[in-house]
Amino acid sequence: MSLLRNITIGLRSLFRKDQVDRELDEELGAYLEMEVSEKMRQGVSRKDALREVRLERGSLEVTKELVRSGGWEFFVETCWQDLHYSVRMLRKSPGFAAVAIVTLALGIGANTAIFSLTDQILLRDLPVPHPEQLFILRSPGPNHGHTWGDVDQGAQSFSYPMYKDLRERATVFSGLLACRRITVNVSGHGETQAAHADLISGNFFQTLEVQPVLGRLFASSDETVAEIQRRPSHLKQAAHGERRPADNCRRDSQGILRSANRFDAGHFYPCHHESANGAEPESNA
Repeated sequence: MSLLRNITIGLRSLFRKDQVDRELDEELGAYLEMEVSEKMRQGVSRKDALREVRLERGSLEVTKELVRSGGWEFFVETCWQDLHYSVRMLRKSPGFAAVAIVTLALGIGANTAIFSLTDQILLRDLPVPHPEQLFILRSPGPNHGHTWGDVDQGAQSFSYPMYKDLRERATVFSGLLACRRITVNVSGHGETQAAHADLISGNFFQTLEVQPVLGRLFASSDETVAEIQRRPSHLKQAAHGERRPADNCRRDSQGILRSANRFDAGHFYPCHHESANGAEPESNA
């Protein structure tokens, strides 16, 4: 049966229920008479033939319910009947209805809040183009051959030469980037405080297709040893609601310090950007 015909028959059963029931009664009655006539030709009386057919085929009401339950309209009709019955019961007990409605509202509100929080923390995609195409490379297996890091702490990092080799030989990815979370000291206005930052490869933002709010982003050419020694720099995340990041850039010209190395500030990237692992750094170096 085609989909259009199925929908048409279902709508007819819903809006012309009495007519459909009469047609079903006539069809089942005709079938019953055919069975009775067949047995009467075998020499059985009509009364006995009718009794035998009903014993063999079962109750007509049961058969009618089986026929009705075969279509999608039966589910709609059942839901409507249940809803109608529930409304009638709630109208008879307004106190119970109020308690039930308030309980449902609180439950739905709590579930919505929990899901929203879970979505923001665990399920939200990175705010970059095509986040579903991003993957994290890890070393699988119980002995996953760490090339750097504390094995006891579960660190899984690749050495820079291995990263470069993977990037140059990769044929299934359009780009391969590297990043590592670190803690830095931010200095300015005579004060120094700790902050989170990411050490990233030069093609980090190019691979993620992120555009700067002010200035320029890192490029692969910035990744050379000579360029890093000549002009170490870092990117600062533009604050939420920040209208003039250039002013903040001038105020933050003191830069950041890590292991006696200074990274001068100078460029901003969007405030909604996150690290490749989903965490939100305060700057990138």
